[in-house]
Amino acid sequence: MGVSRRSAASGGSVHSAIGFHHHPDAIGAGLTDLARLVAIADKAVSGSLDHRRGRQSFPELAIKQTALGQMDPSRPMVLADRSIDRMERDGMNSGDRELGLTET
Repeated sequence: MGVSRRSAASGGSVHSAIGFHHHPDAIGAGLTDLARLVAIADKAVSGSLDHRRGRQSFPELAIKQTALGQMDPSRPMVLADRSIDRMERDGMNSGDRELGLTET
């Protein structure tokens, strides 16, 4: 799914922020912060899943860089862990069950 700068400027800010979250500075003024928050959430969830699978992907460093050093990376990591735990309690599958990393 591609998002153009024109669609970003014409509304649909959430969709645009998601579309540009891998490169938040490319979206232009106004939506950069929202795209950066989506990017931080993405890095936190991916890092949390990696940690559960025994892989070290250094999400804290990636979060700190994305947040331009203005955020303690431990907070989004804690929120990601809690979100994944809640998702699994609610019956959704993060993929960890197949790997034997969570209790059923």
